[in-house]
Amino acid sequence: MKNYSSEKGFTLLELILSLSIVGVILALALGGIRLGTITREIGDDKAELHQRLRTIAQQLGQKIKSNYPVYIQTEKRTFLNEEANKKITRQLAFQGGKNFIRMVTFAPPLSGDPEKNYHAHETLIYQGELPESKETGIILMEREIRGDNLFTYIRPEESDSHFFMLAKNVAYLKFRYYQMEMIPKNEQESQPNPDITHRGVWVEEVFAEGIGNVTEEEKERDERLGITASSKISLPRAVEISLGLKDTSHNEKEKKDDIDLVYTPPIIIPLNSGIEFALPLPKEGKDEKA
Repeated sequence: MKNYSSEKGFTLLELILSLSIVGVILALALGGIRLGTITREIGDDKAELHQRLRTIAQQLGQKIKSNYPVYIQTEKRTFLNEEANKKITRQLAFQGGKNFIRMVTFAPPLSGDPEKNYHAHETLIYQGELPESKETGIILMEREIRGDNLFTYIRPEESDSHFFMLAKNVAYLKFRYYQMEMIPKNEQESQPNPDITHRGVWVEEVFAEGIGNVTEEEKERDERLGITASSKISLPRAVEISLGLKDTSHNEKEKKDDIDLVYTPPIIIPLNSGIEFALPLPKEGKDEKA
């Protein structure tokens, strides 16, 4: 008759191996859950940042689209006889630089008293500091047009100037302007259609310089753009905005020194007023034939 051992169960080595395998599985599962949570948080932060970029671009677009050509009379007119036939000098109320744009717009104001919804007002958009808090970002200045204050020196302490922080953590803001320039005569003769006398060009500045402060290079540029005097400019056909923000949410969580930057593709905003008022004058001969 055979004797069978009554001892059953795991040995100590098998028990240790089993617990180790269970521990590895739990660690992998918890690691996967943690990785998924972090990935979702990063994705939500990126989506929120891109939404901020779109919102800022929409606000800037609404302001710039509502631009309207308003002219400033640089000389006061009197009733003297010798000034009766004198030509009035006017200057277009528009200034555009690489990181700022200044204009007159009819879009609803974003700052100031909400109950006092004035219509046409001066708007300045720039990248810099907020006068009161010294916070940096995209600043929007809105000023109600009162008498002779249009395009005069902006004083933050004055009651008619209202500053508003449009966006913080801005790393990059650039404007470009699409204008029409006259094609040189030698190029007109060589092109397939000689009737085309103008072409579009992107410029980085649209600014009315004072008489006597214009360089030869700027004079040549103004001649190509069809500007006959240093105090005259034309509205651009479109404005291009390039915008970038600092992604600080992910860096604060991981305490990194390097800051990630998020950019949007350049946004082109057509100006209906610029297209309407900056058209080249038609030639008399062509009008008669038409």
